[in-house]
Amino acid sequence: MNNPAFLVDGQLEQRFIQNACPNAPVRLLNCNGDKVSSSAIAKRIATHYRLLKKKYSPIVIVIDRESRCLTATEFKNEITTLLANDNISEDFIIGIADRMIENWILADKINVSKYAKVNLDQVPDVEGENGKSKIRKLIKDYHETTVGVELLKKSNPQRMFSSESFKTFFSSINNRIDCWWMNKTIDDKKF
Repeated sequence: MNNPAFLVDGQLEQRFIQNACPNAPVRLLNCNGDKVSSSAIAKRIATHYRLLKKKYSPIVIVIDRESRCLTATEFKNEITTLLANDNISEDFIIGIADRMIENWILADKINVSKYAKVNLDQVPDVEGENGKSKIRKLIKDYHETTVGVELLKKSNPQRMFSSESFKTFFSSINNRIDCWWMNKTIDDKKF
């Protein structure tokens, strides 16, 4: 198994990964939001990558698409190209939440419906929409760094595959990273 490091754009992601993969370093990119250019994001990634690559592999990057005009795949390809232009072309994995990490949380409808105490059909399909606003309609006390982290910890990755952006990301990291959260199975009752 590899020895990963993580680069993320939000505190929710940072706190979750610190719990799910407690021995891995998790760095904030400090360039969150749809107004931040792809080149600025790539420069921050490149800086952290160079500092971490000697000790850690792979470098896992998780960022939100936000409301950019690009699709999640196009945004990922743009970041990958910018990194390649900066001589970074190996041993990293990029996950782009479409549009934000809350979309991935909402993809596990069973988990969200239990937490929000609503029927399963009240949890919307939100890939590509504003997941944060949708989750706040269901969970009035939603706060990213508390409720968001707890929901993500209780989520089951296999139930989150209705999010194409999550499914793509998970398939690229599965069997490369050993974190307790990733080892959940669809029938796990203890989670």
